[in-house]
Amino acid sequence: MTALESGVSKVAMVTTDEVVKIQNAESAGDAKKRCLKRVFPLIDQIKTYNRQLFLDDVIAAFTIAFILLPQSIAYASLARIGPMQACVAAMFPVMMYPIFGASHHLSVGPEAVVSVVTGTAVLGIMADTTAYTAAQISNSLAFMVGLVCIALAIVRAGFIDSILSGYLLVGFVLGVSNLICIEQFPDLFGLALPPREGDDSALDKIQIIIRYMGTSNGVTIGIGISNVLFLLGMRRIKKLYKHKSVILEKTPEILVLVVIMIGISAGLDLTGKYTVNVLGTFDTHLPLPALPVLTGDLFGRLIQPAFITMLVGFIESQTVTKKFGGKTCLANGMAGIIVLVATQVLGPVLKFLPKATLSGIVFAAALGLIEMKEIGFIFRIRSWNEVLMFLITWAVTIGFAITTGIIVCLGFSALMIIRRSTETPLAVIGRVKMSLVANVDEDDGYIDGIPYRYQDLVNHPYAELLEGVVAVRIMSRIMFYNIANIRRQLRDLIHAQCLLVLERRKGTSDSRISRNGSGRVKPFVSASAQYNAHSSLTVLGDDELIGPVILPLRGDKVEDDPMLFNTLVLDFRGCTELDAWAVFLLHSIFHSFEEQGVCVVICGMRDVQIQMFKRAGWYEGMAEDAFPSVEQGIAAVESRMRNPRWFKRYGE
Repeated sequence: MTALESGVSKVAMVTTDEVVKIQNAESAGDAKKRCLKRVFPLIDQIKTYNRQLFLDDVIAAFTIAFILLPQSIAYASLARIGPMQACVAAMFPVMMYPIFGASHHLSVGPEAVVSVVTGTAVLGIMADTTAYTAAQISNSLAFMVGLVCIALAIVRAGFIDSILSGYLLVGFVLGVSNLICIEQFPDLFGLALPPREGDDSALDKIQIIIRYMGTSNGVTIGIGISNVLFLLGMRRIKKLYKHKSVILEKTPEILVLVVIMIGISAGLDLTGKYTVNVLGTFDTHLPLPALPVLTGDLFGRLIQPAFITMLVGFIESQTVTKKFGGKTCLANGMAGIIVLVATQVLGPVLKFLPKATLSGIVFAAALGLIEMKEIGFIFRIRSWNEVLMFLITWAVTIGFAITTGIIVCLGFSALMIIRRSTETPLAVIGRVKMSLVANVDEDDGYIDGIPYRYQDLVNHPYAELLEGVVAVRIMSRIMFYNIANIRRQLRDLIHAQCLLVLERRKGTSDSRISRNGSGRVKPFVSASAQYNAHSSLTVLGDDELIGPVILPLRGDKVEDDPMLFNTLVLDFRGCTELDAWAVFLLHSIFHSFEEQGVCVVICGMRDVQIQMFKRAGWYEGMAEDAFPSVEQGIAAVESRMRNPRWFKRYGE
């Protein structure tokens, strides 16, 4: 190599290194920018912001603000806090969300269910101690809910809100909506109730309302009922004609109602002439930010309410930003500023707002929580198990407390998940001609030259069964929590197929193997069957691991036909995962069957699963009976069964 060529090579090498460094630096810079944009999505929104987006957001912000303001004041009674604290709880979340939130369809605001849970916690603590104010308790609860959400985010437990069963949740929400409605009757009817400490049950509240109905105010009743009917009617009209009128669709009925009722109340002097209770003057002083009061006692009392508030927070969502034309998250921030200004400016006007109107807003919102379509659906399809759980959750929520209701809901959901996760779908498979099999995938473990496939007897009840061979397909993962259930199901399937083979020998054509609702396998045989489950059973060996292998009798004679059952074929093609304990117990099960004179053939096991058996040192003993597909495995079994030496080992 010449000196010139060497110099050029060095220059090229240096240039390449510099390019790599530049690329790495650019990649690191891009990663930082992407991370910054993920944490603060507002950066991207500001870059593309223009005058039209600003005008759309301003219009949406005013609409959102004048919905949030009366809603916040109305929900203050549910949360057991003052109107100004409720307004602060409405304004600051919507002001902070544009900085950290990315969805312009979401509007953060007060929710009825969360307000009720907060009020329950406030009442419960204040009934036991006077050391804390309602504002301190609610502030500390909000802080703890944030801590719970952060902790769940760190451990990536966002799935936790999915564990609540749909119809358990419907029952819980129905119970909460009923409780909210019951809470509003005193203000809707203008009842003069004595002050009470603690949180009464729904039945106690109904009794108190009935007892004091004589103190009701006729004008207040008229205002309350008319307000509820107005809100429900507007909701219905907007649903029917929203595509015909854009103005009607974007009209905030709550704002319209509040403006009308303030005008009527001030103009007719409802308080002085008709003794109608109004909101009155309230403290509009903006509370200064302060750290939450989290003493050891209060922290312990708020752990459960914080977790429950986190869970129910997703039940009711507010999408008013999208509904009223907001184009970016900045509409939320603008709405928060408008609420802040409105609370300081409109205080003298809001004092004329009748309490019956506020209760009517809450009452209509509570009725909106009820999902009548979902409730009617489970009754229509006669899903009685879900109907029962729905009714139990509703009754517990109504009869005891919201906290008890959500705990029952969680408990039922957890039991359902555990129960269903331990059920492993197993199916007896039989031989079906290719012409009868739909949607065959030639690359799915099958081999050419075999004119048949093996399908489950549930969908192919008249599939051909090979006498002496029980072929079972495993259709889910095998883990430590369901391996015991697999042992039981294998015994049931073996017994069921043996019964079925005997029935087919007799010429019965309507017998099959299926499953009942609980996942247990049961044989269906004809009405003329001569075998019953109590007097027609004997035991082929026994083992403490897999239990007895049950074979039927033929009349009064023990069924000693070696062709009835001598080979167990397990198709692992549908088994997606094995854990260490499952591998250990599977090997023990295979060995137990071998000890009882039953040949176990493994088909379709994945490479990663084979590697687990190899690491355990057990695969060498299984390799002779392991095949890529069930077709190959059973073909090999049929070939072996023609060999007298093999038949002497497993057929006698």
